[in-house]
Amino acid sequence: MKKLSSFFISFLLISSIFFLFKNTSIVLESVTKGMEIWKKNIFPSLFPFFILAHIMIEYGFVELFKELLKPLMLLFKINPNASFVLAMSILSGSPSNAKYTKELYQKGLLSKREAEKVLTFTFFSSPLFILGTLSLLYLQNKK
Repeated sequence: MKKLSSFFISFLLISSIFFLFKNTSIVLESVTKGMEIWKKNIFPSLFPFFILAHIMIEYGFVELFKELLKPLMLLFKINPNASFVLAMSILSGSPSNAKYTKELYQKGLLSKREAEKVLTFTFFSSPLFILGTLSLLYLQNKK
């Protein structure tokens, strides 16, 4: 069984590489469009939140969020320090929740188990990303 699955994976990999080389113009166009989306939509919507959150963590805003959202965190039976990650991930969205959780874990404010638990319930889409990408790029609506 293992030999069959390894053969199947190898076949898929080789055929994918073959089609990549056969259709290089499509691949290059897709990569170019992906980089353009990242440059115009994703990076500008996430970068300010990364800077703001890092400053907030360094200046002790974790304690403020901890006191404000302590009852909610006790409902989840988790360390109240995770309230910062919850609040910021609602504002800034999905990839940033992992970044904030990692920073709090490295500072010793969350244990490994708590960090894993926080990541499961702080996965939100970024409002700026949704508005920017969906309305501008796909719906062609600048309003």
